[in-house]
Amino acid sequence: AMSTDMLFDYMGIRLDVDKAAGKKMLINMKFGENGEKYLLTLQNSVLIYTPGKNVENADETMQVANREDFAMMIAGLEKLDDLVKSGKIKFKHNGEKFKELLAMLDDFKMMFNVVTP
Repeated sequence: AMSTDMLFDYMGIRLDVDKAAGKKMLINMKFGENGEKYLLTLQNSVLIYTPGKNVENADETMQVANREDFAMMIAGLEKLDDLVKSGKIKFKHNGEKFKELLAMLDDFKMMFNVVTP
């Protein structure tokens, strides 16, 4: 139920600043079902997304068949490799830059004690 902007915000929240230190990348994102496009920029340990923009000099271009599959992958319910094998995600290059970005994301426990004794 999250918008595309919210998915990228969630990725930004999960970004481990230590793992991202000194890294720079530009990733074009294209969503097939609605024609959305975004530019993901990683710089200074911050992930920024720009709606409606792609650039020629991107490190990677990722074509996603539909946003729901992307959301499932970001939530950890689908594996990137499985989505690539099924053709639901395609890369212009080999996808290593996006895999590198995914490796910089922390995993949060979904359930935790709100009140402890």
